[in-house]
Amino acid sequence: MLGLMAKITDDNVGEVHVNGAIHKSVTESDREKLDKGIEISREILVQAGVDPKSLYTSRIRGGHPGGTAGMDRVVNFDQETEISSLFVSDASVFPVSLGAPPVLTIIALSKRFSKKVASEYLKG
Repeated sequence: MLGLMAKITDDNVGEVHVNGAIHKSVTESDREKLDKGIEISREILVQAGVDPKSLYTSRIRGGHPGGTAGMDRVVNFDQETEISSLFVSDASVFPVSLGAPPVLTIIALSKRFSKKVASEYLKG
């Protein structure tokens, strides 16, 4: 078995409700990007020797979500919300979803954040 995943930077639309429910539509622009990714993936797999009749596309899945509490929108550049001393330090503070694995960016962001917290809040 051989598989590929087409990742895109999706449009910044959707809602996170107070009850925890999430609503995220696939926009026309998202669909165009996904279709292009599927086309490229198919070409790669066929060139790798996969029988074109055996190919299938799975349902769309969200991976590496981000941008739901973007900087300068929900949190400030110190990652603080409008509630004093309530901070966020994960992929949700990205301005938009990256469309790529965010782990290195999250690590860098969290290291920056932890230095700030240690210097400002843990003064002894």
